[in-house]
Amino acid sequence: MELKKVCQNCRYWKPDQQLGGVVGECRRRSPLPLTAPEDALEAVYGHWPRTADVDFCGEFEVADTVRLTYVQEAAEVQAKQP
Repeated sequence: MELKKVCQNCRYWKPDQQLGGVVGECRRRSPLPLTAPEDALEAVYGHWPRTADVDFCGEFEVADTVRLTYVQEAAEVQAKQP
């Protein structure tokens, strides 16, 4: 089976487990600045782009084997659920 060049298989992608791992953050580059609303204290936060597990880009690099095994097992469990 050929490995799909999608975010869930990329070394730079960090899945959000609270959302079931179907959405995550691309950590390929530095976080983007995100400023708090004007009524909040002066604060700037780091924000990585959020992507779906099936999204893709031109900078894909294969994730390590441990992560790929986890993603594959999670997908199999999810497929068995009604």
